[in-house]
Amino acid sequence: MNPDEEFLISQILNTLKTDPAAAKCWMIFSKSAYPQSFAVLFQCYKMECEENNLNESAACLSDLIKKFPKEVNLIKELRNMAKVLCSDSDNFLKQIFEQLPEEIKYEVMLAVTRNAQTIEEHCELTLLFLKRMPHSRLLNHGTNIIDTLLSAEDHPGVHIPINQFRKMLVCDALPLILRVTQFDYKFKVIFQLLQKAVEFYVSCMFTLPTAQEAAIRKEVIIQSENNPDEGWKPLFKLLETVALRYRWNYPEMFVSNFSESSLQQLLSLLKRKNKTLACLSSEKHRREEMSGFEEAYFCLVVTFFYYLYSFGRLIHPKNQSGPGVGPFNYFLMEGISSPQENCPKTLGPEFKRTERGYIVVSKSAPPEVSNMLTPSFVTAVECWEMLHRHQHFLKEFQNLSKNIQLETWPIFQEFFINMLMYGRAHRDAIEHLSRVQGTTGDLSTKNKSSLQVASCYYFLGESKHCLQILFDVVLNLPPSTSTSPKSAIGQCPARFLYFMGYNNKEILQYTISMLLKLYKCKDNIDDTYKDVTLGYMLVLMQYDMEHEYELLNRIIETIKKAKSFCFPKFFNYIINVDILEEISFLATPAGGGVNLEILSTPTFQASKQRAVTRGVNKGARDDLKQAFVNQMAHCYDNIDNLFIEFIKEEDKNLLFPLSDSL
Repeated sequence: MNPDEEFLISQILNTLKTDPAAAKCWMIFSKSAYPQSFAVLFQCYKMECEENNLNESAACLSDLIKKFPKEVNLIKELRNMAKVLCSDSDNFLKQIFEQLPEEIKYEVMLAVTRNAQTIEEHCELTLLFLKRMPHSRLLNHGTNIIDTLLSAEDHPGVHIPINQFRKMLVCDALPLILRVTQFDYKFKVIFQLLQKAVEFYVSCMFTLPTAQEAAIRKEVIIQSENNPDEGWKPLFKLLETVALRYRWNYPEMFVSNFSESSLQQLLSLLKRKNKTLACLSSEKHRREEMSGFEEAYFCLVVTFFYYLYSFGRLIHPKNQSGPGVGPFNYFLMEGISSPQENCPKTLGPEFKRTERGYIVVSKSAPPEVSNMLTPSFVTAVECWEMLHRHQHFLKEFQNLSKNIQLETWPIFQEFFINMLMYGRAHRDAIEHLSRVQGTTGDLSTKNKSSLQVASCYYFLGESKHCLQILFDVVLNLPPSTSTSPKSAIGQCPARFLYFMGYNNKEILQYTISMLLKLYKCKDNIDDTYKDVTLGYMLVLMQYDMEHEYELLNRIIETIKKAKSFCFPKFFNYIINVDILEEISFLATPAGGGVNLEILSTPTFQASKQRAVTRGVNKGARDDLKQAFVNQMAHCYDNIDNLFIEFIKEEDKNLLFPLSDSL
C-alpha cells in the first residue's frame, strides 16, 4: 500500500464519525483513483458494513472476492462470515452472504474451505456451505465430502462409532445427498453409509459415552423418559428418506415407530422370502431374489435394536410408583409348572402365548412393563434369529456388531442369556451366566445370575443343584421390611417362562414353590422322614396359603390316619391361623385324639391371647394348649423374614427327605 492509498484511507476514517457525507465522498474518490487496491476496496466494504448498507456491502464483497481471493484479511472476513452462518443469530454478515450471487457464494465456500486449519474444520465448513448451495453444487462436491469424511475416520484414534466425523457423515452429508434426485450414488455405497448411520445412532442410544461422545450425542438425539421413542426419531427420519428415495415397501414403519401392524407385515414378508430363497437352487435366481434384501436387512436391524432398547428400558425401569410397586429389575426365569388337575381350564390373561411356550411377567410390574416386556423381548429374538438365518444378513450384521462392540453391552448380555433360555439352550446359558458371576462384584447381579442358573438346572432336571443355589441366594437376602402384597402368578401345566422382579418376596416365593413342588411329587416317603416331610410342607404352604387348602386337607387326613405327628419345630415356623386351628383340633377327642409331639423345650411368655376355636381347650394338654394360644399372637409376623430364617436353619435338612429323588 503506497502513501497515497494510506492518506485516502485515513481521510475516510477521520471523517466517518463526524461527517458521514464527506467520508462517502472520500470513499467514492478512493475507489475511482485506485480501483485495483485491496486496502482501499476493503476499507470501502467495511464502511458500507458500518452503515448497514446491505446491497452495497454485498457488492463490495463480491468485487473483493473476484479480484483478491487470496488476501489474508479477506480470508479472515470470510471465516468470520462462516462462523456466523453456524449460529442462529440474524447477524449482518449472514444477511450479506444471502445477498451474494450463487457463483460468489461458491467462491466463498472454496476460499474458506481451502484455508481450513484441520480436516475436521474443512469438513464442517464444506457441509455448512453445501447446505446453502443449489443441487448442482452438491453433485460436484457431495462425493468428495463423503470420501473425505470416510478417510478421516480411518485416522489413528478415530475407532469408535461416536465421533465428530461420523456425526457429520450421518447427520449432515448423507441427508444432503439423499435429497438430490440427480445424485446417482450406487446403492452399495448407500448401504455402507446406512450401516455407519445405524452404528452411530444405536451407539448413541445404548452406550455410556465419554465426555466428548456425550457432547456429540447431546447435539444429535433427545432422550426423554416420558417419550422413549424421541431418541430414535433422527434414525427413523433418515431411514424414511432412504425408503422413499429407493421405493422400499415399508417406509411407513419408520413413520409409525414400528406399529404392530407394520411390524407383522415385515416379519411375514421376511419369513416368506426366507422360504423362497431356501427353495432356489440356481445362483442366478438367488441373486435376483437378493435385490430386496437390503430393505429387509435394515428393517430387521433397526427393529432389533429398537426392541432391544425397549427390552432394556423395561427390565430396568427407572421410575415406578403406586401401591405395592417397588424399584425392581426384572429377569427371566423358568416358571414352575403345576399338575394339570391343579390348574384352571383357561389360563389367565397374564400368560402370553409365544411360538415356544408361555411367558408371564411379575405381578409387581407396572402396566407398561406388564404389557410391553414380553412382546419387546420376543420381537427382538425373532429379529435376531432372522438376521442369523440368512448368510447375507449374517455377514453384514456381524460386521456391524463388531464395530459397535455389541457383545460388551450389559443389556445385550442380559438379552442374550434370556434368549438362550427362551430357546432351551440352558447349558449355554449356564456357561454365559458363570462368566457374568466371575466378572462382577455387584451382589444383586451375582444373585440374579445365580437365580437364573438355578432355574436352568430346574429345567434340566437337576433339582439338587437348583435348590442349593436357591438356598445360597436366600441366605444373602437382606431382612425384609416390605409389606407389599404377594405377587403369586397363576398355575400353568405347560412349560412357561417368568420375568421375575428382583425382590425378597418373589425370590422367596420362587424358592418355596420349587421346594413345595418337589415335596408334593415325592411318591414314597421314607418312614424316617415322613413326619418331617409333612411338617415342612405345612411350613412351606403358608407362603401361598390361598392355593394350598386342598394340600392342607390331605395332610390333616394323613396325620389322622397315623394317629400321631412328631415335628418339634412346629411352633418355630407355623404362624398361619388356619393351620394352627386344624392341627390344634386334631389333639381333641372330636378331632381324633391325635398324639401331637410338636413342642420344643417349653418357654412360655405372656402374650395377648386369642381364643382357639373348635374345642382345643376341651382335653388338650395345658402346655400344648397354651403354645397354640401364644402362637396366634404371631400370625401377623413378617412372613418373608420367617422364611429366610427357616431356610437358614433348615437348608441342609430340607434336602434329606428328597435325597433319593434329586
